Amino acid sequence: MRVGNRAAVQLIGRRLLRWSVAAGLWAAVSGVLWSVLPAQYAWHPPAPLFQPDHLPVPRALLEDADGILWLGSPEGLWRYDGARLRLIPSSRSRPVTALGQDAAGRIWAGCEDGSVCCLVRDSLQAWEPEEGTPSRRITGIAFDRTGVMWISTYGEGVYGFNGIHLYQFGTEDGLPDLVAYGLAAGPGGQVWCGTDAGAAACSLDPSGRKTVRSLAPAQGLPDHIVRSVLAGPDGQIWMGGYDAGVCRYDPGRNTWTYLPEDQPWTYGPVTALARAGDEIWAGTESGSLLALDAATLRLRRRDTLSRGAVHALQYDQEGNLWAAAARSGLQRTLLRLQRVPGAPARMQALLADAGRQTLWAADPQGLYALRGDPMQPDMQRYAIEPGPGGVISMWQDAAQELWLGTFDQGIIRLNPERGPMRSLRKREGLPDGSVWAIAGDGQQVWLSTLGGAARSQEPPFGAFRHEPGTGAAYLYDIHPDRQGRVWFAADGKGIVCYEQGQFASYAAQAGLGNATVYSILEDRSGRIWFNVADSGLYAYDGQQFTRTGPAQGLRSGLIASIAQDPEGRILAAHSGGLDLYDPASRQWQYFTAETGSTFSPELNAAALDSAGHIWIGTREGLLCYQAAYPVLRTAPRLYLAPPRIFLTEYSDTARHTYAYSENHLTFSFSGLWFREPEAVTYQYRLLGYDLGWTDTRDFQVTYPRLAAGSYTFELRCALYGQPSDLIRYSFRVRPPFWLTWWFLGLCAAAAAAVAWAWVRLRERRLRERARLEQENIRFEFETLRSQVNPHFLFNAFNTLAAIIEAEPAAAVEYVNKLSDLFRNMLSYREKPLISLAEELQLAETYIYLQRRRYGESLRIELAVPEAARTRRLPPLTLQLLIENAIKHNVISRTHPLTVSIEAGPEDTLVVRNGIRLKRSPVASTRLGLDNIRQRYRLLSDRPVQISDAGGVFTVSVPLLDPA
Repeated sequence: MRVGNRAAVQLIGRRLLRWSVAAGLWAAVSGVLWSVLPAQYAWHPPAPLFQPDHLPVPRALLEDADGILWLGSPEGLWRYDGARLRLIPSSRSRPVTALGQDAAGRIWAGCEDGSVCCLVRDSLQAWEPEEGTPSRRITGIAFDRTGVMWISTYGEGVYGFNGIHLYQFGTEDGLPDLVAYGLAAGPGGQVWCGTDAGAAACSLDPSGRKTVRSLAPAQGLPDHIVRSVLAGPDGQIWMGGYDAGVCRYDPGRNTWTYLPEDQPWTYGPVTALARAGDEIWAGTESGSLLALDAATLRLRRRDTLSRGAVHALQYDQEGNLWAAAARSGLQRTLLRLQRVPGAPARMQALLADAGRQTLWAADPQGLYALRGDPMQPDMQRYAIEPGPGGVISMWQDAAQELWLGTFDQGIIRLNPERGPMRSLRKREGLPDGSVWAIAGDGQQVWLSTLGGAARSQEPPFGAFRHEPGTGAAYLYDIHPDRQGRVWFAADGKGIVCYEQGQFASYAAQAGLGNATVYSILEDRSGRIWFNVADSGLYAYDGQQFTRTGPAQGLRSGLIASIAQDPEGRILAAHSGGLDLYDPASRQWQYFTAETGSTFSPELNAAALDSAGHIWIGTREGLLCYQAAYPVLRTAPRLYLAPPRIFLTEYSDTARHTYAYSENHLTFSFSGLWFREPEAVTYQYRLLGYDLGWTDTRDFQVTYPRLAAGSYTFELRCALYGQPSDLIRYSFRVRPPFWLTWWFLGLCAAAAAAVAWAWVRLRERRLRERARLEQENIRFEFETLRSQVNPHFLFNAFNTLAAIIEAEPAAAVEYVNKLSDLFRNMLSYREKPLISLAEELQLAETYIYLQRRRYGESLRIELAVPEAARTRRLPPLTLQLLIENAIKHNVISRTHPLTVSIEAGPEDTLVVRNGIRLKRSPVASTRLGLDNIRQRYRLLSDRPVQISDAGGVFTVSVPLLDPA
């Protein structure tokens, strides 16, 4: 080997080692991730999505209009949104055997005991028509275009409910048998069902008139027993029989389509049917799952799910086929992307041969021809000797001959009908024996070898000439475009183009520098796509390069191969799966490696055949992407449940106003994406509360103690960072009653009233206080006047003069008592109340002075217990009453005056004296007793009692509570 070739080999070896290490790392990471994911992604061999110990085997499946999957099982009704599986609450346990959805979106469940339930506000509620429900197992629920609800039973025929009455269809109405299997709403308001004696189409008009059209072997039905029925959008009816397999009936033309004669049915009774694109899928009682061509009913593929019956099939909006089988549980597979059964591993080169309707595939050991249905192909191995590395590139010339590029063995030209023709090696001008890419047109052929590029012109393309103008020792891919240019994917030199006899590098214009380009593709609009290592995809429109990388939604920058599907979308294969990009809408679809635990695509091993299938070679085998399967939903569908109040009560979806006592709201949500729910992320915010978006992988958020006001809850989801739906829910929290205008107004009015009442009360108290002060002043004045009047002073001084010489000590005491009297009057005049003990001490001084005058003619009887002495009364009250008795009555030795002071009933103080009025009445202002009354009126609601009955003058004053 020459030194230059040896250096080239070393350089290529380093490049391959780097790429292999990166791919190996991606494969390892992918393997770790897939090892912890559920096993439902592998259809071969079948694996349950829900293990039997977690969920009983579903007997019925239904995808509603929102994309949610409903499962009927012996435990009841289950709801599955791809991330959470929840058993719907019910009043009692009812095994659910049939499911349906009406035009209003309500879910109906038929049960084993013949009862029918409806999903209302997140719970199953029994349906109770006037006529009652069936007593046999419900086998099907359907709604025709007129809104009639149809119910099939195992033993009671078929029922139709027109919204008013429930009508039974039996054998007397023309139904072939009372054992009915399943329902399918067909055209013209008819509902089709299968029975143990044929099939029937039932209809019910608004007046209640019943019509039944029966089909039996005499009318062309190939089987007496019809176990399942399916209605297509074009009005075609498919029926699954007990012995004869699947047939198709056209009601409009009254024609039948049967299985091909060369395809006898040996799989047992058909128990479930589903439509997926141009295929009819049938599940059998023996556990087989079969795909048939919808037009010809020719068998395309067959799988075995379990040894038990397939209970239900459902093709959803994402392109998944769900199968519920007795022993394998619930399974799911993505029909668009399937592993080709029986294909060898390490498919490193692919070529679609349109003329022969053949896919050529090569692994390190040889070459294979795959023909027929992609999921059940006929595979033929060709006896060629490609060398130790095998075939690594393929091309087909205008004569339909195959050019096989090998590792170190040059090119093998193969005519599939006649065998190998000749080999092209170094002696024919090849720079090196390892050919990694072959491309050409009718005028020239280009080769990429470890020694550089080579070209051969003028058919039959025998001699090659080395073309060093690419500026690189190795090229990964070569692509002649429709404008006559030839593009080269160079290792470390970016993009090189050969145009009008000149080579030009586009690396600087694309901003690639010394980047490595692996693949080249021309789309239908003429744009050239380049797969750049670690950077993703670049598109050249003739003017500029545009990058589509991880920032634009591509999941991986390390892409193994690219292809274009029949609709013009670009498919990129990498270790994480397949990314499908629509350049027109700039929308992505993602297909995860659901076909096994690992996904390691080979470099530039992709091919598009004439049927629109994209074939992808991987280290694990061969994959087939089939765009013919319809997919209604390419991104997660965001679902927001009605808010819950305090985590328990569900509100109505139409409700947008909440009381202040309901300001604890929980929002539950999910992004419906069955393929890979863990790849869905969420962002939410509450306008009027949150400052910005919050990222989460949870499925609910709670807002407690929301203040009164208007809010909008916004929610959006993303798949691998690509935004999807946005949902808004606006609502208002009413203010509490204490913040409402009427309550505030009422409070203001009440406050004003209270203020007015307080002012009036204060004014009244001030007036009363002034009156009390006036009364005190009057009382003090009266008392003082009574004490300082001339008669009192005259009598006091006479008494003092009488004893001053005879009894000097008594005179001194008398003077002291007199001074004490006036001092006490000055001390207590400001106090509104004093204790009875203090009042008695004041009265004692006054009594002493009077006794010095009257001697034994004045008698004071005191009978006040100690308990009463703590009670209170206005000061000088007792002194005034004693002075009043002395003032108006005769006091002499023959007629002494006795004044009794005692505690009366009900906390009163009673002062009594006998009435013996003086002959000459003493002038009086009568202010003393009135003053006492007024003072008590201000201090208490208890009145002063005055009586002169029986010759006894009695005054009873209340004793007030102690301080």
